[in-house]
Amino acid sequence: MVFARYLGTMLAVGLVIWITLSLWSHENWRTAPEVMDLGEAFEGTAQLPKEEIEQRWNQARERMVAINERGRWFSVSGDLCSWFAFACTAAITLIAGYYGRVPAAVSAGTTDTGGLSQGTTRTIAFVAALGAVLTAGGSLAANRGNDDYDRADKARDLINQAVKAVQDAATEREARDALDEMVLKITRL
Repeated sequence: MVFARYLGTMLAVGLVIWITLSLWSHENWRTAPEVMDLGEAFEGTAQLPKEEIEQRWNQARERMVAINERGRWFSVSGDLCSWFAFACTAAITLIAGYYGRVPAAVSAGTTDTGGLSQGTTRTIAFVAALGAVLTAGGSLAANRGNDDYDRADKARDLINQAVKAVQDAATEREARDALDEMVLKITRL
């Protein structure tokens, strides 16, 4: 069982290195995408004042930032679950290494009924079940985080397209249509 002790220790050290590198790089803590500024876009009319254009642009941008922030937290949650699941694997290996028994030499026709104590077996079963749940939860959270990052990028593209359309708009109707389309598509994200 000495090998299991060494393996468990190597897994624990690997986990510490993994966590350290992940926290150092901040790769899952993405900043919100940048969008084009309205600048000197459609100046507005009585039917579509510039304040309304800016209000809709700000609402769309806030929605994009909220989606991105939700993606951040899902990504962090996925990392935490993955780290705890990996810690469960290291713990099971260490428990087996310290409390496991080397099977005695068994003569032909007999069965070795020795094994781990009931308490140790229950602990391993609990930690294994916890590891499985954390693995599934971490995977779901990481996928959701990536989906939200993709939605935030799509929102950025929609905002940039709308800004360009408003800047190029010759009439109030064209500018309003571009804004309405942006609002509609972003609320569906």
